[in-house]
Amino acid sequence: MPLSRLNFGTSVPMVQQQPSVSLLTKPVFGQLRSEKPDGFNAVAQPQLKVIQFAGTTSSNQKKNGLWITVERSPVQTGGLGVVSRTIPRALNTSKNKLDVRVLMPYLAPLKDKGYTDTGLSVKLKDHQGKKHPFTLMQKFEAESNTWVYAIANETYFGRYDTIYLPPKKNGYPTLGKDAMWTAVMMFNRASEALLPYLDGRKEPPGSVNLTPFKSQINFAIINDWLTSPFLVETEQDYPDIDTFFMFHNIYNELRPAKQARQHGLKIPKSEKKNPFYSPLKLGIKMADGVIINGNYARTITETDFVKGADYIPPLKSQMRKGRVFDMHHFIDNQYDPKTHLKLKTDGFVPLKNGVKGLESFKKTNKMAMQRMLGLNEDPDAIVYNWTSRYDPYQKGALLVMNEMKDLLKKNPKTQLVMSFGVSPKSKEPAVTKFINDLKSDTSLKGRIHLLEGYIDFSDVIRLQAGSDFMLMPSLYEPYGIVQLEAMKMGVIPLGHAVDGLRSTISDPSVNSEAHGPKEQVWEYGQTGVLMAPVKVRAYQKAVSKVAQGRGALSKKDKNVIKETQQAFRDALRRSLGLAKSPEMMADVRANGFQYVGQHHTPDAIVHRYLDLLGKTTAPSSI
Repeated sequence: MPLSRLNFGTSVPMVQQQPSVSLLTKPVFGQLRSEKPDGFNAVAQPQLKVIQFAGTTSSNQKKNGLWITVERSPVQTGGLGVVSRTIPRALNTSKNKLDVRVLMPYLAPLKDKGYTDTGLSVKLKDHQGKKHPFTLMQKFEAESNTWVYAIANETYFGRYDTIYLPPKKNGYPTLGKDAMWTAVMMFNRASEALLPYLDGRKEPPGSVNLTPFKSQINFAIINDWLTSPFLVETEQDYPDIDTFFMFHNIYNELRPAKQARQHGLKIPKSEKKNPFYSPLKLGIKMADGVIINGNYARTITETDFVKGADYIPPLKSQMRKGRVFDMHHFIDNQYDPKTHLKLKTDGFVPLKNGVKGLESFKKTNKMAMQRMLGLNEDPDAIVYNWTSRYDPYQKGALLVMNEMKDLLKKNPKTQLVMSFGVSPKSKEPAVTKFINDLKSDTSLKGRIHLLEGYIDFSDVIRLQAGSDFMLMPSLYEPYGIVQLEAMKMGVIPLGHAVDGLRSTISDPSVNSEAHGPKEQVWEYGQTGVLMAPVKVRAYQKAVSKVAQGRGALSKKDKNVIKETQQAFRDALRRSLGLAKSPEMMADVRANGFQYVGQHHTPDAIVHRYLDLLGKTTAPSSI
């Protein structure tokens, strides 16, 4: 998501440009299922639980469901792409008797991947009154037992790896500053227009080569504000379909209601007097169920993180109705250190003998990665990797950029591998200065490596296999999946004790029920290193002030930046202390590896989503 599109609630201005860190370049101061429900604290909040929806079926009957998303691996800019692949795949096993199909845009990574043109096309007018054809592509993925539908249109989303970029001109209409929003809305409209053909409500033309559902769908899982307009349309036109809104993030692309109508979107009767069209609010408000990490929901409803945001009241309302469910992620079998092909070439090795073979696995792959990237070959080096998008507001990019050079300078045995979604030629001042500072320091030669732009998913596996620590100091994290992938590769995650990271990483020095309920992962001892929770909103406001050039930092701004950087520095210091003891490192690796292997596999998690869909004889708490 480009930073120019971020919106942190109605009380925080839209960020207009990426931040310069001229004031921040240096530090300012120099079991498979728990017996207890793992939702909210029963005293403090209504529990996240499963309710039985009207129309849900018994475990002996088949249910048809549509998973709608703008990302699914290999289309991926974050964890959503992985989640959109793993959960439908796990649900589509024969014993579950489900038919869950994916609907997404036909983006560049899908081309030449075996998709066929069904011949089914709908023409829709854009906001300028021009008609555009939207064609349905399809493919059956045997390895995931999943039908995937992809909507093709070169104008809006056919020319890039992601839907977040505006379409190129080249004879196509210029969509202006709202190009990404327009593309997303057109995808939602096309999806709603094609839905009747997918499940047999409408007969397609005879020449169409479409493989529809065998019967009408009765549930849809809709992901984030990006596809919530589909939910809004579906709830109004097909009230018999159970809609589940999987809520990953707090981006909310508010637009005037007039503009939404110009884009062909239907405004619910309850919103007729609202001057704004708010996708995230409507998704939460109109869904039959909302799926969200419990700690993240707590952040939204109990803190000032998004104070005044219009989607807080409907989220609280859904919680009171018992329609909010705890989110759970898992690692797909394709991300397997024992079998992945990238761990069988160029000196890399797969994992053998499970947890007993972790240390040998890490040592060999560290050396292979060092050779591949031109780093000093040192089996005793402490290797940190930072694989993230450049995002100071969520991913804590400035924390890493302000602290890692100092850590490298003071600790000669440390190395850093970076891939944060930008080119070394980036014109972003913060990135340019950070890269130039590292490159110009001859003492760091052979100890840092920058991988340009976004890298292939399979290459990330090699980075994880060869690294000791993975940096993830997110200011907030709706759930996160990178930390799970890291632990499965024997990497120790270094994150922030909030939201989904708190749910999945255990650090006894930070674990505290003062920040929420006890987590299952705590039972595994230490599985990672966590920085203590910081004042997220205050830090973001200080960073936003710098980014928008709204005057000098106040004393309060400087103090919160200092406190936040100190919390990250303390976590780095504790990671170095841990690395000094090979025995302790081995224990923490093993703890994380075993935790993920027991609680974040398809078999461990899928029953929770089956419960949600009413596939068990009686509802149970998630």
